[in-house]
Parts: sequence; structure tokens; C-alpha cells
Amino acid sequence: MKDNSYSAIILAAGKGKRMKSFLPKALHTLCDKPLLYYIITCLEKNNISNISVVVGHGAEYVEKYLKNFNVNIVQQKEQLGTAHAVNCLCDYFKDKPGQNILIINCDTPLLKSQTICDIIEFHSLDPFAITVVTSFPENNYGYGRIIRDDNNTTYLKGIVEEKDANSQQKQIKEINTGIYCVNSSILFDLISLVSNENVQKEYYLTDIVKIGLQKKIYTRGFILADYREGAGINSREELSVAESIMQDFIKKGWMEQGVQFILPETIYIGSDVRLSRDVIIEPSCIIKGNTIIHEGCYIGGFSYIEDSNIEKKIKLEPYSKIINRNVDNLLIKS
Repeated sequence: MKDNSYSAIILAAGKGKRMKSFLPKALHTLCDKPLLYYIITCLEKNNISNISVVVGHGAEYVEKYLKNFNVNIVQQKEQLGTAHAVNCLCDYFKDKPGQNILIINCDTPLLKSQTICDIIEFHSLDPFAITVVTSFPENNYGYGRIIRDDNNTTYLKGIVEEKDANSQQKQIKEINTGIYCVNSSILFDLISLVSNENVQKEYYLTDIVKIGLQKKIYTRGFILADYREGAGINSREELSVAESIMQDFIKKGWMEQGVQFILPETIYIGSDVRLSRDVIIEPSCIIKGNTIIHEGCYIGGFSYIEDSNIEKKIKLEPYSKIINRNVDNLLIKS
């Protein structure tokens, strides 16, 4: 996807209280990479180069990590809600008229680059409507519920947060993933009308749907094909679940390219690892870092490989330990 009219805002100011950690939530790791890494790289794969990150809690640590990327950083000094966070970029976008802005929380690292492409294509069909990304998770607790138009299921009437929802609304299965696409020509005008008259006393970005409807600006819902991609991470338990899902995504991708995993549920593959076809990996292996395993290699069970290059048709004995090495013609046993 190549469209210079698209920008992105990543919301990364939250403390993540339920993580029970001094580390900002944005920097917690999934498959050895901070959560922020996955969102930024997915956007870059879609040629979105104008990326802004809203930081707040632990800003100095998040900003230090963001030096690895070409992004615009803005501080939300008080965490007053998602609408307030986005509004921190109001002045920044004043000289960028007509930009379609993709808004994503930093805690949705399972979102795939192809899905971002699909969201953009969906929004481009009606760029002056609001696009909200929705899903139907197995457990909808804690998420904002999607209120659809009774006469036309394409359009939304509103989003009700869990703490503000009544008993009937809590039965709704469709939820808000916290991912939006809105043109800058309407986004900040709508945000200026958002109030904090709710249980949390926060400025909810979700309110732009209701306000937009009053101004005849409609909202369309893009439903994720795989609800797991929109899953937010708010606790250590959710982080561990996301780790398992990410591993499934990674290994499925490699299997589609001709790699064989024996008992794949026991094998760990890092996000930067590169594998070739006809590689066979036995159970209980850990392979991580900038590791390359070339065509036809056989990796014995319980092996640990990190930041290494394994040349073609090498067979590693079980329990091999390879760190920062180039293995070209040896049968290695630890």
C-alpha cells in the first residue's frame, strides 16, 4: 500500500496499572520485542512514514526507545483519556490538511500489516466517514460495545464503554478494538466537542461517533476477520496469551514457506529469526535474535540458538547451544 495521504497516531501514554510493573506498558516485550515495535513496523510496511507517538507515563524511557525509529513524539502530560491524547497533536496536523489519520493503541501488537492495509482500503471507500475497527472476541468483558444502526448494519450509532454500559448493552458481542481511521479535516473539530461526563471523568475518543452522527458524519465499522489481532494487552496474563498467539502466527507463516516444526507448540521462534525451506526443527528448541537458518538444516531437540548463522544442510545434535556463531560445516554438540 502506498498512499501519502495517510498518517498514524500511536497512543502510548498509559501506565498499564494491571501490569504491576515500573516499566511503561508500551515497553513490555512480546517475542523479545517491545509492544511498540510491532505497531511501528506494521505501519512502516504499509509505507506510512508520518507516525506520531503520544507518550506519558515513563516518557523518558519510551522516548529513548523511540530513537530507533523516525517518528514524531508528543507528550500527554496529564492522562485525561484517549480523546485528550489525540488532541495533543492538534497543532501538529494544522499544516497537514486532508490527512487520513490511523489511530492505534500501543497494546495491540498482534495486528498484522495486511490487516492495516485492509483497514486503509476500507476507509478509502468513504474517507470522510469515521472508520472504527471492531471484532467479536470470545470474551467481551472490559471492552466498549458497538451500537449498530438498526436499519443499516454498515453504520454505527455509538460506542458504550463497559463501565457506562447498561445490562442490555453488556450483552452485545461486537466490541471496539480502539483502532480508528479519521480524516484530519473532521477529527479535531469532533474532539473539541467531547466532554468528560462519564464514570471515568475522561475524554473518550469513542464519543466522536455519537457527535459525528449529530453532524451527519457517519461511522462505518470494519470487522476484523481474526478477533485476536485486535486484542489489547492490559495484564501479565493477557501478555502471556498474546505471546502464544504471536508464536502461532510466526510458526504458521514459516510452515507456509516450507519449514517443518515437530510439536510446534513446544518450540519458540523469535520475531527476527529467518528460516528457509526444508528446515526441520525438533521439539523444545529456542531460536531467537538475528538468527538465520539456511535451507535443509536439521535442528535437534532442546537446542538453543541466538544471533547465529547456520549454513545449508547443517545437522545440529540435540541440546546444542549456539550463540553469536557462524556454523558452516561442523556437527555441533554442546
